[in-house]
Amino acid sequence: LVEREIEFAMARNEQAELRRQIRSLKRDALLDPVLGMWNRGAIVRSLGLEMERCAKAEKPLSLLFIGVNQYANLKEQFGSATSDALLLRVASRMRSCIRPFDALGRFESDAFMVVLPGASNLVAAAVAERIRLSVITHQEKLGEHAVDVQVSIGIASSSLFPTLDPSSLITQAELALRTARQSGKYIVQATPEDS
Repeated sequence: LVEREIEFAMARNEQAELRRQIRSLKRDALLDPVLGMWNRGAIVRSLGLEMERCAKAEKPLSLLFIGVNQYANLKEQFGSATSDALLLRVASRMRSCIRPFDALGRFESDAFMVVLPGASNLVAAAVAERIRLSVITHQEKLGEHAVDVQVSIGIASSSLFPTLDPSSLITQAELALRTARQSGKYIVQATPEDS
């Protein structure tokens, strides 16, 4: 009887350890391995969940699509490790400009998404400007070189697009980012007239 109790206790401990490992693996699957923030799948999932919550609460939601303008050139010039270290510092500056419950994730190699639940298009524009100023006011050191980093930001909001699904809202934000990069305006708000 004692041996059986010991075997059960060992089995319970092994089972608890397996559960901890599974939770850890699930969390790791949602994180970008380089930057330690939400990866593309996780940030898109967060957007979908927040859009549902905001729709039920009849509140707006805004999405920022942020591109680091010089990333490709810096990666070519300094290599992946150095350019990823730069992205980590830029992401840290972005995180300091958003609320604790806003979601920040890496969408592509040089593009980030910020989900702003409860934020109208006007609030999103103010947050985007705060992020842009936070990034441009800090010169980054890459080895012995000082680099001025610029970001371009596309904004899409359910205030202006109340019927869009998450995928379509992302598309609008991406198009606004592309327009921002091409026009040199740095921040562009997607509007229904642009669609």
